[in-house]
Amino acid sequence: MKKYKTDDYHNTIEAIEFERETKHFIWIDNRRFAKRSSYECYFDAFEEAKKHLLENAKRRIKKAKNELNIANKLYQVVNCLVEK
Repeated sequence: MKKYKTDDYHNTIEAIEFERETKHFIWIDNRRFAKRSSYECYFDAFEEAKKHLLENAKRRIKKAKNELNIANKLYQVVNCLVEK
């Protein structure tokens, strides 16, 4: 049986063969893996895996834009400081 494993750290998708599955786990070489974890997720279709990685990338972009806005506001505040 085949699933697609995403690696959220390296942003990769790998086709893997597994022996069995339950609602929350799959077994690969007699080792149990969670279908959803912080760094790896397993999907039935390549497109599902790709969508997952794209959603993660969008969240990271949104977070980076927010951090940039905060940094720009801080820069403006510091730039307006004058000696008293």
